[in-house]
Amino acid sequence: MGIDERLAARMSMPEQHEYLRARLSRRGVLRRGAAAAGVAAGAGLLGGSAVHAASG
Repeated sequence: MGIDERLAARMSMPEQHEYLRARLSRRGVLRRGAAAAGVAAGAGLLGGSAVHAASG
């Protein structure tokens, strides 16, 4: 959950700090979690409708 080694090698310590603060902010974590939940729900709905259509 850190910085990719190749990217970190090109960044100064303050740049790494800012990158991690932006990436791991509470708002960003919540946004990514909500997006992942939406994708999972959408996949479940699509998968369920395909199974229902095939059996009908």
